[in-house]
Amino acid sequence: MSITPAIRGAVARDPHSGDIVPLFHLVQDDWRDHFCWRESGLWIEGKTAVGRATVEQLQLNRPLLRRSRTLWIRVGWHPPVDSL
Repeated sequence: MSITPAIRGAVARDPHSGDIVPLFHLVQDDWRDHFCWRESGLWIEGKTAVGRATVEQLQLNRPLLRRSRTLWIRVGWHPPVDSL
């Protein structure tokens, strides 16, 4: 099973500008260009239209993920060093 066609056309609306933009691409984009950590790693903030749209579309700050990040921070697993 291939998911490439679904990912290739993935777009969402930037909540700031209202523009339709592509979602963050794991292979082609650099995480640090589009995102940063807020509140000691609990929240992901989009720095660009692509980042903001991806955070919203994928619900990257939903409660379950924030609770998980809290635990990961306590044991030293988060935030990833290469994302700072």
